Amino acid sequence: MFIERGLAKPEKITVIHNAYSIQIDEMADAPEPPHREVIGFVGRLADQKGVEFLIRAAPSVLATHPRAKFLIVGDGPDRPMLESLAHELGVAESVEFAGYRPEPSSLIQGMDIVVIPSIYDPFPLVTLEVMALGRAIVGSAVGGIPEAVQDGKTGVLVPPRDPAAIAAALVNLLDQPQLVAEMGTAGKRRAKREFSPGTITGQYADLYRRLLATADS
Repeated sequence: MFIERGLAKPEKITVIHNAYSIQIDEMADAPEPPHREVIGFVGRLADQKGVEFLIRAAPSVLATHPRAKFLIVGDGPDRPMLESLAHELGVAESVEFAGYRPEPSSLIQGMDIVVIPSIYDPFPLVTLEVMALGRAIVGSAVGGIPEAVQDGKTGVLVPPRDPAAIAAALVNLLDQPQLVAEMGTAGKRRAKREFSPGTITGQYADLYRRLLATADS
């Protein structure tokens, strides 16, 4: 935005992403997905997060994978509407609302695929945490999500507000559990390499050193 408006030159801008907050020792031996066809969401139940479109995708997913379960972790103002929508669509028995959990890591480890269906989102930290825990992602191609999720490698990117695209991506992944595992492994490696606390701290240190060198010259 600053470059487009002529407020800054590209060479004057350095992008440093957030880091995941999960301790590396805690996730070193994270178990492989259980392959029970558990599809998860973790976050605030508000319009921005687009959970409605995940639930609207559920009937199409269940048509080919009737044993699939949708685990919604989080709370927020949209919860009553989302629960009503699940009943309206006839999928309430397959959708569990787990409520807010301060430490959702163990629940994420029980998921096969995590969906991040945001309508807009600058750079959701849950994306990094899910990757760090070795889980494949289906995410909206909005905001900073494509900066973390590599389409076809660590997950699948879909248009926002598109239940059909979410359903198609989920069915394709559920049909290929080995691909889900490979994406989870690739995401975990990318998270450790690009978004670990040590990596991000090092990027800030390098930036400060460059600025100090410029100031002294």
